[in-house]
Amino acid sequence: MKALIFGVNGQDGYYLSRLLQENSFEVIGVSRKKAPIIGDVSDFETTSHLIKKNVPQYIFHLAANSTTSHNSLFENHETISTGTLNILESVREFSPHSKVFISGNTWRWPF
Repeated sequence: MKALIFGVNGQDGYYLSRLLQENSFEVIGVSRKKAPIIGDVSDFETTSHLIKKNVPQYIFHLAANSTTSHNSLFENHETISTGTLNILESVREFSPHSKVFISGNTWRWPF
């Protein structure tokens, strides 16, 4: 079985990757920096290519920025919201039987 993890270098991605590998999953790890595959979930071409190429049984969207600074508001939005849309559209188009897990941030107002 294959699992595609966006955000594999974060704490959750690291432990999930290890757990899946211990259970005989082929893990495809994606991160913007240092990973087996360097890619950005907010880029539709990258996301759709990875899903189309691998047709994973499971897709985990754990990607997030490591800051909640107001200066990073749009970058955070792209990673979480646009990344989610990119994954869901790619699954609909190329891998409709994939199971998708999306982990997002909880926001409170005011910041």
